[in-house]
Amino acid sequence: MDFPNARHCYPCCFYDTDLDVWFCGLFYVLMEEPRIRDIPTIKKNLELVRGMKSLKAIMPLLKPVLRLAGLNVEGVSDALSQVPELERMAEELAAVPDRFNDLFAERGWIIYDMMNVEIAKAAIAKAERGDIDGAEADLVDYYNAETVEWNLQTMYSIRTFHTRMPLAQKALTDYCEERYHACVPVVLA
Repeated sequence: MDFPNARHCYPCCFYDTDLDVWFCGLFYVLMEEPRIRDIPTIKKNLELVRGMKSLKAIMPLLKPVLRLAGLNVEGVSDALSQVPELERMAEELAAVPDRFNDLFAERGWIIYDMMNVEIAKAAIAKAERGDIDGAEADLVDYYNAETVEWNLQTMYSIRTFHTRMPLAQKALTDYCEERYHACVPVVLA
């Protein structure tokens, strides 16, 4: 398998060997094919919303039967009135990760489950308006020492990360003191 354009997939990276180029190309191809919205949990949420939408559509026919059964039909109708907004939100949340990765993966950014969705949405909007460099600058600014510290504390709740915490703290110190040459390899390791 050959990846002739791999050197361009992450312009900020340095490739020391052809193997580096090959792995970068493989990663890039893998990231292009699967869509995050196809992950089973996301698909399940979208299907639940579609089911609620179907229930809302047939609710006028079900109301008399549900009333006879003694159910609070008005409460159900009130809950179902929220379906259009829930559908919009579910579709948006399902689309954000793929849109983000489509725009920023070539620049070395990949969305992850704990990334701030509002930051990701703002970066997407800015990039789609034609200012991808400004959007990337906003992403860089988002990762300040406070954000990194919060992420480290969250990772500390994972027992297997405990032994790496001292090294991660040193990487944070290096980051804060702008010694990127020291912290980037530690974070990537």
